[in-house]
Amino acid sequence: MKRYILYIILVNFILISCDTSLNVNADYKNIPVVFSLLDKNDTIQYIKLNKAFLGETSVSEMAQVSDSLYYDDAIVHIVKYKNNNIVATYEFVKTDTIIKDTGYFASDNNIIYIYKGSIIADGENSADYKFVLDISISGVDKLSSETKLVSDVTVLPPLGYNSPYQKNEIALYTNDYLSPEYSFKSGINAKYFEYFLVVDYYEKENGEYKLKTITHSEGTKNATSLDGGQTFAFTLNGYTFYNFIAEELTPSNEDRIFYSLRYKFLSAGEDLSMYIDLTKPTYGIVQEKPAFTNIVNGWGLFSSRTSTFSPRKKLDLSSLNYLSTGSEVENLKFKKYTETSNFYSNNRELDIEGLYIN
Repeated sequence: MKRYILYIILVNFILISCDTSLNVNADYKNIPVVFSLLDKNDTIQYIKLNKAFLGETSVSEMAQVSDSLYYDDAIVHIVKYKNNNIVATYEFVKTDTIIKDTGYFASDNNIIYIYKGSIIADGENSADYKFVLDISISGVDKLSSETKLVSDVTVLPPLGYNSPYQKNEIALYTNDYLSPEYSFKSGINAKYFEYFLVVDYYEKENGEYKLKTITHSEGTKNATSLDGGQTFAFTLNGYTFYNFIAEELTPSNEDRIFYSLRYKFLSAGEDLSMYIDLTKPTYGIVQEKPAFTNIVNGWGLFSSRTSTFSPRKKLDLSSLNYLSTGSEVENLKFKKYTETSNFYSNNRELDIEGLYIN
């Protein structure tokens, strides 16, 4: 069930005799707040459960008391259905072992509910199932919500797989910057997509080569339906690529060795897409926005997401040589194409997916 709740500010001035006092705190009401995003590809699922609170002292002071945030007696399950029949029930266990960064809210006792294990078995089609949140708390009506799992995007050739003999190189520079176009197809139950360029390279630290990663946000897409199979095109811009690396990395006295580039696609379910849309910054005159919740008898979000990586690709000869000699990147000390290939021939264990060694 979805509820779109508008915050309405109502101020009543009541004059009774000579009493001008105003009590702004309502009677205490127990309001649970839930946040959980299921991921079919993950082996651990998480549910965050907190209290909404109001008291006589300052909010900042109460927020630093962990007892104000958590329930002692919550029983948390997710129930898996197929054709409206229960096929599995997953019990979530309370843990405080996940460290929370210090900040506005108390971090000394960070309670999260987790289930360790896969919620989709090998051979199961995730689109055949729905998952229902079931939380019992003493003195509170049962909390519930439901979601379907988001399927992976399909990365289309040539960025994706097309044959065992496909070319595993990408051209981004030949006498000038290039901007090759690629595409992907939406997965079932996916509404919103963010995609990121992921660059992996080796750098020497304390005499050893360490694999490092930098990531660049490339854009977003929205599907028009949840049926999957919608094709989206996007461009890998050579000028943006080289300038991104120049901005992310500092000049080095040690050689760097480029390894690969690939894309990471984040897919969000319909409710998560709605939540993202409603919580993004507003730049118009009207700043007030509707709040979103799909939790019955509570507040929060229960939805699904997943991430998909495209296969790793290496840069072709001209593109990798430009990474070594281009004006914006020459001080980063990346090896040229031939030197890079020789490096992996002599350090085969570092070529983790056999891009350079056949």
